[in-house]
Amino acid sequence: FGERFKRAADLSARAVRELDRLDRFTVLACDTTCQSLTGGLRTPGHQAAKDVASFLAGIQADGGSDPSASIRTAAAMASQSEGRALRIVYIGDGTPTVGAIVPGMVQQATRDAVGNRGTVTSVAIGADADLDTLSAMSRGGKGVVLPYVPGQKVAEVAYRILGATYGGGLSDARVELPEGLVQIAPTQLDTIVTGGEAMVVARMTRPDVSGTVVLKGSVGG
Repeated sequence: FGERFKRAADLSARAVRELDRLDRFTVLACDTTCQSLTGGLRTPGHQAAKDVASFLAGIQADGGSDPSASIRTAAAMASQSEGRALRIVYIGDGTPTVGAIVPGMVQQATRDAVGNRGTVTSVAIGADADLDTLSAMSRGGKGVVLPYVPGQKVAEVAYRILGATYGGGLSDARVELPEGLVQIAPTQLDTIVTGGEAMVVARMTRPDVSGTVVLKGSVGG
């Protein structure tokens, strides 16, 4: 927990420091339950970042992990801010030990919690993060998964978070390929951020295939 939690805490503080001053935020530290930063929804900035760092320094990282419950709690707290777009950023390895464990259940639980109010961006801490769960969470929240591996600078990842949350994306993306292409993979695409890309492969049933590739999805909910 130690080094991974410290990296998550440093990233949380830096992201809060870089948020637009017109935004409002809070920070939750969750295992099977959540502890929240005092003061309700707050204005970001340098002092707020210091408060986040102090808050997280006092958290003992132990207990189980229920990412779906974390998303539900975050969505409920954000409901205090009426009229604002909801942007949830989950930072962690995503490994569930209680609650919704199967990726499909995590995706549905996230969709139920967030609905069409906003997005969920997942930041994968460590090379061994549970990408299946994090991807399911982000699909349910019409957001993306961002890696945060050793060697990456905190500022770099913080700016990627801002780019993913402030920018648009194509959610519920699906591809229609010409006749002659079968066994398409992946069968379900993650959200594609503006300027991003997705790789799709398929098996050809004949030597030559031609036609139009159609990409469909939802932008802005």
